[in-house]
Amino acid sequence: MAFFIPVLAAIPLGASALTEPDLIPPIATGVSVTPYENKAIIRWHTDEKVRSVLFYSASSDVDIRSPGTKSLNFTRRSKGHKAVLKNLIADTTYYAVIRSTDKAGNVSLSDTISFATLPREKAASHDSKAPKIGRIMRAADASTIRLGWTTDEKATARVFYSTQNPVALGETGTRGFADTKLDTKHVLTIPGLVPNTTYYFIVESKDAAGNVERSKEIAQTTSPQSENMALSYYGNGQE
Repeated sequence: MAFFIPVLAAIPLGASALTEPDLIPPIATGVSVTPYENKAIIRWHTDEKVRSVLFYSASSDVDIRSPGTKSLNFTRRSKGHKAVLKNLIADTTYYAVIRSTDKAGNVSLSDTISFATLPREKAASHDSKAPKIGRIMRAADASTIRLGWTTDEKATARVFYSTQNPVALGETGTRGFADTKLDTKHVLTIPGLVPNTTYYFIVESKDAAGNVERSKEIAQTTSPQSENMALSYYGNGQE
């Protein structure tokens, strides 16, 4: 007579023979909002990888079932999340709700998040990018040098100049001319110069947010008394 002895698969100590179903919904934490004039960036974390949908509205009652409620859908499962809300209205309070769904199908909703977009006059304070100075045009005669350049955003114009190299900003021997008008095209004329003399210049532009960009130092020589104004260029102001 043959005997058959059943063999059981080894189960690690402390482990259950049956896998318990995941019934715990994900938790969203660390929600932060960075508002701008016409957009906002919302970041958050979840304790497990999830798919997320962020619903938002200008109404404090964010109806996630309404087709009129705007939403951003993130189908890739992740623990770290970032949503960029665009085309918002300045100086307006918005409300948002995050829906998280884990791999097991458990769903959770966050508390309502509220934030306000910035008024137009405060939005510029979030601008940390300095204006870019383009090619500098120079024209000189015996007693005058004219400098012109462009910027990629509206900014002021200023020129520091001296016969000393390098130009020492803030020193008594360094002079300057400025135009406080915000524009993208700039022309400044420096009069009263000495003929046949080399001058050194640094041009500066400052945008509405206070970001400042200065060119590298450039040189220009005034012409002898008998010559007319000569035109020349200095590549890019940042080179």
